[in-house]
Amino acid sequence: MRLPSAYLFSIFALLVSFNFIARAEIGAPAFHTFDMESGITHVTVSDIAEDKYGFLWLASQSGIDKFDGYTFRNFGMWGDDKSTGLQTLSVL
Repeated sequence: MRLPSAYLFSIFALLVSFNFIARAEIGAPAFHTFDMESGITHVTVSDIAEDKYGFLWLASQSGIDKFDGYTFRNFGMWGDDKSTGLQTLSVL
């Protein structure tokens, strides 16, 4: 009778350890807020896309901004009508 109880205890201990491991992997997502002092050229962003290199591209009334994880780079507007800004990043 000692063998089955030891076997059940081993299974129970294994399941409990998996539960603690699974909980240890769960982390809170990290959110960062950027403003114009951070380098973004407009506070209202109408579209965001990520390219295959991991750069974030943002469409706004100031044109296109590229974010490399550290700094923003603005590519401005193209064309004659600069009053509406960019609504989507369909190019990517």
